[in-house]
Amino acid sequence: MIFLDVVKKYSNKFEIDGIRFYITVNTFLNSEAADYIKTIEINRLDKIIRNLGEISHERLQNYYKQALCLFFPSKSESFGLPLIEAMAFGLPIVVPDLPYAHSICEDAALYYTLEKPEDAFRNIWTLYKNKDLWQECSNKSIKQFNKYPTPKAWVEKYFQLLKK
Repeated sequence: MIFLDVVKKYSNKFEIDGIRFYITVNTFLNSEAADYIKTIEINRLDKIIRNLGEISHERLQNYYKQALCLFFPSKSESFGLPLIEAMAFGLPIVVPDLPYAHSICEDAALYYTLEKPEDAFRNIWTLYKNKDLWQECSNKSIKQFNKYPTPKAWVEKYFQLLKK
């Protein structure tokens, strides 16, 4: 998994600079979810990756408000509600260079090659170090979000994607 590959490979940098990743994996959902969290613990990445479990939208918005960016390492999505949520909070987005991501984010994301953890890391790290780039990406996120001002607009966009 690209997410674990990125965190493993660059764990020293993330740990030294206090960069943390928050995930919302419900370990009671299935054994795969529980195994995923165990893998994080076994690899001693739980200082960097913190599982919040399933949380309310009220609590989730606090994490969005404090986040550097949304790192969304999904290989396949139909629409990607977290992408829209992140845009609503003006977060820069780091996402795979895949059609689903382009159809939702357009130019409001930093894209990386899925098989290259160093690409994903470079995008995250550059956002962390370059405040001007962070601001530019934040502005693009807000602008892109404004294309989806209502849940109805999200659904309409989703159905347009299905017709392609």
